[in-house]
Amino acid sequence: MNQPSMWHPEAERVALTTAIQVPDTRSIILDLLIPEIFHDPENRAVFVAIRDMHNAGKPIDRILLWEYMRENGATGRLRGFSKMTELADLDYLEVSHERIMAYCGILRKCLYRRYAYESAKQVAEAAQDARGSVEDMRLDLPSPLNEPTGPVTVGSLMGAFLAKIKQEIQVGATSFGVLTRFDKLDDTLDGFKPGRLYVLAARPGVGKTALALAIGVSAAAKGEPVTMWSLEMSREELGSRIACMASRVPWRAVRDKQLNPIQLDALLQANLELDKVPFFVDDQAGISMAELALRMKQRSREGRCNLAIVDYLQLVKQDKKMQNREQEVASITRDMKLLAKSLGIPILLLAQLNRETTKRAGGIPVVSDLRESGAIEQDADVVLLLYDGDEKKHAPGTMFVTVGKNRHGATGTIPLHFRAEICRFDPA
Repeated sequence: MNQPSMWHPEAERVALTTAIQVPDTRSIILDLLIPEIFHDPENRAVFVAIRDMHNAGKPIDRILLWEYMRENGATGRLRGFSKMTELADLDYLEVSHERIMAYCGILRKCLYRRYAYESAKQVAEAAQDARGSVEDMRLDLPSPLNEPTGPVTVGSLMGAFLAKIKQEIQVGATSFGVLTRFDKLDDTLDGFKPGRLYVLAARPGVGKTALALAIGVSAAAKGEPVTMWSLEMSREELGSRIACMASRVPWRAVRDKQLNPIQLDALLQANLELDKVPFFVDDQAGISMAELALRMKQRSREGRCNLAIVDYLQLVKQDKKMQNREQEVASITRDMKLLAKSLGIPILLLAQLNRETTKRAGGIPVVSDLRESGAIEQDADVVLLLYDGDEKKHAPGTMFVTVGKNRHGATGTIPLHFRAEICRFDPA
């Protein structure tokens, strides 16, 4: 299997050389690539070492890299130090973000082709094996062919439902949904349920990212692995918001580095508390729906995504050709719903509301204010609408989240308290 379309040795060497010689590009390359992308075992071993050294905060050059691999017993996978010389001798001085993305894109395509080739090979071998039954072969086929699509009896449906109820009673659970620290929201939704698409919508600048962070971090603090795909904010920006939210230190003090001893101690304590919390951030900008689905499937298989958060809908690109943006958004929300169902996880998708909200008396949004597509309302299981309270009627910082649609339960409005200076939502 050495077809050129499945293996690109030059692109592999360029990626490794750039990661070694240009530190500013290292994070980008490590975010975009995984060890399996490298077809050459030597290149794969070098990539793993670069990744581990980077995660450990160690400086990297070809000599330090070789020593690290030697100390960890990994140099046996190389033909000698000449491998390091080979990488260092490549001259790729004209480095740009676009060029790095292009080379990484080549390697990703090669990996997809190898996976497709191996899957097709397994199917062909199974089809030619006279010893196996057709049913066994069907069960071994890769998804989505392995999805159960046939009709089932009402008795089997009731049996599965009663088995689930029995399991909940045995473990003392009242819900199998992902729970947060917002009890009224959890009670209304019965938690964030597997297989459902939740849309959290607001006008720009109202605080939907802050609320999504509060939901995600609190769920992770309860032991649920949560991954957030941030298409707008960088991981550094999200990190500062989480730090302020957890420590209750004003973000201006953090931004300006004007911290008194008490505030610094609060930040350090918050860091200790959140260090083991399974909340993960992927800040790859300009991501397509297909790439997002691939990453989400990977995280789910690794057990790191019991709740997925996507910030936000209007920044997701669709690979399919569409006549207009409305059709593109409709296609994305439909794919999100199918993805939630196939992975068996809840997806919280952030979205923007249109300007009709601001024209309405009181500024209270309704589901029809969802920007660009009525298909969002159709595909979502739950629509949450976030908005400011009336300053004349409510205390400062009062906000509301309206459950404008709930396919499986109640609707209603839940009061919240938002302290913008520390990026923190709390139950009212």
